[in-house]
Amino acid sequence: MVSPEFPPQCGGIGWHVKSLCDRLARNGYNVTVLTRGRWRERIRRDVGLPYDVLRLEHFPSYPFHLFLHQTRLVSYLHSKDVEYDLIHIHHPLSPPIKVSRTPCVLTLHGFAWRHPSDRRSHFARIALGLVLGHLESSLVGAAREVAVVSRSCIREINHEQWREKMRFVGNGVDTDFFSPRMRAPEDYSFTYTGPLVPIKGLLTLVEAAGLLSRREPVSFNLVGEGPMKKVLETLVSKSNLRPHFRFLGRLGREDVKNVLQGSYGFVLPSFYEGMPTSLLEAMSCQLPCIASAVGGIPELATNEKNALLIPPGKPAHLARAIQTILNDRRIGLRIAEKAREHVRRWFDWDVVFRRYLRVYSLAGD
Repeated sequence: MVSPEFPPQCGGIGWHVKSLCDRLARNGYNVTVLTRGRWRERIRRDVGLPYDVLRLEHFPSYPFHLFLHQTRLVSYLHSKDVEYDLIHIHHPLSPPIKVSRTPCVLTLHGFAWRHPSDRRSHFARIALGLVLGHLESSLVGAAREVAVVSRSCIREINHEQWREKMRFVGNGVDTDFFSPRMRAPEDYSFTYTGPLVPIKGLLTLVEAAGLLSRREPVSFNLVGEGPMKKVLETLVSKSNLRPHFRFLGRLGREDVKNVLQGSYGFVLPSFYEGMPTSLLEAMSCQLPCIASAVGGIPELATNEKNALLIPPGKPAHLARAIQTILNDRRIGLRIAEKAREHVRRWFDWDVVFRRYLRVYSLAGD
């Protein structure tokens, strides 16, 4: 299993990989995870898991580190006298790997780097286009089967012949762990979980909060870290919204669950998503959710049925959706109940795991 990240310090892809590996190990499969480690630390092995997690030396020269990481990965695999039945790579930001005739499965988690809201420098965007464009072509072309977390990923692939080997698996959530709250929320707080980066639309959230604050006793929890934290804190202060925002930083999984269970609702005003883990977790916790109708989100949520969907970058639309949930608790309760019912049926990790086993079977044929 090759992943750009792995818990505890990681985002949705890392938790996706861990959930899959946990179930593989539980079902008798021997699993080795290869992920990024630290610079000048050649190999570090995690302990306490029922499978090997090896963190290989990582040189932080984004995005060119991928080629160096590829060298480390291939060198490690060739140095071991082990025959692997299958290699499973998770993209974005994992390099292609070829080991003799070992079949390869690729999971595409989305194409956020392509989106114009990714506000990197002009040089960085050119470098990304060259490096990641080439990388994606190599990965998809070499993979025997390609799993996608949303059908929107299939639509974004330009080569028609590659679509024939793409299989929808979806993203997953542990619905037993992310369970509904046992008591009513103590305040009117809405929570966002994820990285504080431009593509998540958090400036839109601050603008929407400015439209609401004078009329509604609402507050917002931002769970996560990222390069936009200082920008957001400054904007919140200049807009006289400091009492309405809590910057909680990066939290462990248990604390994320506790924050969600104590919230009145959940917001995800992104400009792009594959199939967001954060939204799955909030829906599983039976929260009324507001999210942008982008990427794979409309495959997960239906407007006014199990969520409220809004156009991205529209503060007034977001403010109205928040106000709808605040003003009519019955609407919030109804969409929250439908949300949990939906994710338990289609996106519980046991369901997603069975889809993955089917993909592995096809790759091995």
